[in-house]
Amino acid sequence: MFIFGKIKLYLIAGLALLLPILYVLGRKDGKKIEKGKVLADELRSRNGPQIFTKRWQNMKKILLLIAGMALLNGCAETVYRSKLEVYCPPLQQYSSEFNEELSVELEVLPEGYTAIPMVVTDYVKLRDEVKTCQRERDKNGD
Repeated sequence: MFIFGKIKLYLIAGLALLLPILYVLGRKDGKKIEKGKVLADELRSRNGPQIFTKRWQNMKKILLLIAGMALLNGCAETVYRSKLEVYCPPLQQYSSEFNEELSVELEVLPEGYTAIPMVVTDYVKLRDEVKTCQRERDKNGD
């Protein structure tokens, strides 16, 4: 027990000698840390207005963008239509006398004329398609 008592005594004496040294070193490091905090606070206080100004400029841009989008949204018109809109070209209405005269003229054409009857046949098909378009439009109620 005596050995352990002496070791305790030496340990306590060694810690007692180290304690003032640790205290002085701690204060020295503490001053450096405190000085670093003061410098950081000073730097923040200097850059504070600049950071605020930059943030405010960015916020102004965002606010202007939002305001512009809101104003442009008021100009937009949303159109919802549940019906199908059918647009058909108007047809020229010919009298029955004109149609008879046209058929007589086509009959008396010499056999060498093949283009004219083909064009007339295409025109008749086109007129039939337009009439079908108009019937569909009228059926849908437009």
